[in-house]
Amino acid sequence: VASGTTGKRIVFQLPNGIPLPMRWIAPGSFPMGSPESEVGRVEDEVLHEVHLTEGFFIAETELSQAQWTSLMSTNPSRNANARCPVENIPWGEARKFCTALTQHQRSNGDLVDGWEWDLPSEAQWEMACRAGNPGPFGGALESVAWFRQNSGGASHPVALKTANPWGLHDMHG
Repeated sequence: VASGTTGKRIVFQLPNGIPLPMRWIAPGSFPMGSPESEVGRVEDEVLHEVHLTEGFFIAETELSQAQWTSLMSTNPSRNANARCPVENIPWGEARKFCTALTQHQRSNGDLVDGWEWDLPSEAQWEMACRAGNPGPFGGALESVAWFRQNSGGASHPVALKTANPWGLHDMHG
């Protein structure tokens, strides 16, 4: 079973030698949701303490188109660029990628018995995104995210913005 310091980096290999950097997130507790005073808060974001009893790996960035196409047969992205995030992926297709990644790593002997890749739960994602920060973003929004006001209406290559304290890029936007 994996263990170690939160933010520890491990790079897995996809077909064609394409790297898939992951970060380890150790088990722990964090405040999930947002305080009632937070600007933009949605009613179902009730602030509550969450304890994750198992650690997990999460990709250092969202999947690039190169990473996606190394295992999948099509690229549904509007903005075709190998370094940009893959776009227009329905949840079911994202799960199929996870299954293909599991099969690929099992066939290479790179996956610990009993482990399989899957999408993060909402709690796992929020814990990784916050990286110990109790505020609404993992830093100044302009420095950590592409969004409507700074993106020019287009996607940008992954990892151009500042990583959060656990080494994860592009968690907002």
